[in-house]
Amino acid sequence: MDYGFNTYTFDFLEYVLGSATTVTDTTTFETIDKPSSFTMTHNIENDTTDRQETYSGNVINSFTLKAAVGEPLSVNLAGIASLITYDASLYANISNSSDDIWTFQHGALDIDGSISNIIDSVELAINNNWESKYGLGSRLIKTAIPKARDISLKFTVKYLDDTLYAMLLGATTPTDGGGPTAVSSAVLTFTNGTKSLTITISNGILEEFTETANLNDLIGEDFTLIGKSVGIVWDNS
Repeated sequence: MDYGFNTYTFDFLEYVLGSATTVTDTTTFETIDKPSSFTMTHNIENDTTDRQETYSGNVINSFTLKAAVGEPLSVNLAGIASLITYDASLYANISNSSDDIWTFQHGALDIDGSISNIIDSVELAINNNWESKYGLGSRLIKTAIPKARDISLKFTVKYLDDTLYAMLLGATTPTDGGGPTAVSSAVLTFTNGTKSLTITISNGILEEFTETANLNDLIGEDFTLIGKSVGIVWDNS
């Protein structure tokens, strides 16, 4: 399964990270070793025979959140299901929400206290790396086991950022025994009116860098940060 959408809600993050705790209008999503599975239906209202496809035992293998200045946040979820069945009855449609789609017009990125506000685009990727397991005598999936989780945050700045560049190299003049500067926390915050989404990546380093320079155009710098853990707080007040 692979599906993308623009979003006004983040309830689905429970199945990406595994844990969701809600107090009043604020939900905190945290990682656990094995996120829960879920069941999903897909309706096809055809001219002749309708079809309802039911996917059970779904797990989210990868999650990507992308945003560029002035554009809606886009989400892509890719997963695997243990079983697919279908029939001609349709599940009741879910009405559209009146809430606004989130955009990247109001956002900030704080890396260990160095606030980078001139961000052109950002991409958060989380891979749970599920592996399906089969048993002898059956073609059906018996279980799925997640391997080590990969977490990365790629962002583009439209100016030269010496602070981030120094963190990438570890020093103005790198040494034989040196390395990139450790990042205790990188905090990405989106705001949408009174609502906010705060993503915190901990224990990371800036691993990749790309610089784009074209004549008569702004210099762009792409940084990729990898981390060991991630937590997300959604304030829906």
